[in-house]
Amino acid sequence: MSFFIDINHLGNYRNEYLGLIDLAIYRSLITERVEKDYATSLVADSLWLAALHLKSSALLGMGRFFMRLSSKTSTDYLEKILNWVMKTRVGPPGYQVNVHKVNGVFHLDYSSCLVHDFYKQFGKEELRFFRRTWCTSDFATAEMLVDGGKCERVHALSDGDMVCDMRWFVKSKNLSESA
Repeated sequence: MSFFIDINHLGNYRNEYLGLIDLAIYRSLITERVEKDYATSLVADSLWLAALHLKSSALLGMGRFFMRLSSKTSTDYLEKILNWVMKTRVGPPGYQVNVHKVNGVFHLDYSSCLVHDFYKQFGKEELRFFRRTWCTSDFATAEMLVDGGKCERVHALSDGDMVCDMRWFVKSKNLSESA
């Protein structure tokens, strides 16, 4: 079993560690004869509660406050949030991502994801679990982090695709807001 830990990048380490914990909780629930879909939902809900707790933390709240204060538009704010997330959570060395912006839409094309790499060594059931917990959280996270935030994705590594083609943007009634 390979398990990549880079303690020089705490965000990568945190994600890998959480992936391991989530899999252990899932397997424990299955061992206790909890139905697989329900076990998946329980773990997904716990991930979401952890994200909500992080959002309300004082340190992140202050950071988000100053990012918002220094942003002219919601799209500027989203860009600052995404840069912070990639620097502290889902960036190199554990994640390989190509980033560019087109017409107010941030294209994050991930060709490598360390938590996906961890899960894929176990098999289809674990990849399905990963897809239904970690991968689906991106959509709600976009809405949580930025008012009007949205994430779309057509391809995902966990579906066997070569890339996760995430598109992050702000839905806005005011066209100048998303410029």
